[in-house]
Amino acid sequence: MPGEFYDLLGKITGYGIELGDQISTVHYNEEMPATAGLKISRNNNKVSIYGNPLERSLSVEYRFRISNHLSVTREEVEDQAEQTNTGLPSGRTQIETSLRRQKLQRIADEDISNAVEEGERKIQDVESSINWLTFSEDDPDLWDGFTAVARLYPYQPDFGMEDYNTTVKQVIRDGVPVAQAIYQELEELGEEAIPDVSDSGEQRHDRTYQ
Repeated sequence: MPGEFYDLLGKITGYGIELGDQISTVHYNEEMPATAGLKISRNNNKVSIYGNPLERSLSVEYRFRISNHLSVTREEVEDQAEQTNTGLPSGRTQIETSLRRQKLQRIADEDISNAVEEGERKIQDVESSINWLTFSEDDPDLWDGFTAVARLYPYQPDFGMEDYNTTVKQVIRDGVPVAQAIYQELEELGEEAIPDVSDSGEQRHDRTYQ
C-alpha cells in the first residue's frame, strides 16, 4: 500500500538522521519504475534508496558516473549556446549534457579499456551487484561508469537501523574501490572526483554494529 511504503521511507529517514547521514526524499516522474526514494550523503559518499509500493524490497545504490565528474565551465556552456542558438538558462542542462557526452567520447579507447580492466579487478569479492553504465539509451556503447546495488527489505518484521546501516556501508565499501580504480586510469577526472572510503562506516552509532 502507498501509505505503508511512505511510512517505511519515513522510518528509514529517521534511521539515517540518527546515524548522522544527510538524507532527503526524492519523488520520481511517471516514466520511472521507482515511485520515490531517498538521497543519502555519508562522509561525502552518495547513496540512493528507491522503490515503489508494489515491491517488497528497495534498491540501495552507489553510483559513479564518469560524465558527472568531467568539468564543464560557464564559458564552454555560453560558447555552445551561442553556436547552437540555444537560450540560457532554459537550455543550460541540455548543453551541459551535450558537452559531457563530447568529453566522454574524446577519452582515449585505451584509457577506457584500462579503467574497465582495473574496475573489474576490484569487483571479484564484492557483495553488491556491479552494473556498468552507458551514457544513455541513445549511447549504448559509450561507457560511463557503474553502480553498486544491494537490496533492503524494510517489510520484514525484524527490520531495523542495523539493516539500513549495514546495507549502506556495504554499497559504499564495494563501490568506492571500483571508483578509485577507474579514477586512477582517467586523467580527465578532476581532483574532486576522488572517492574516499576511509571512514564511510564511522557514523555516530556504527560502533554498535562492529
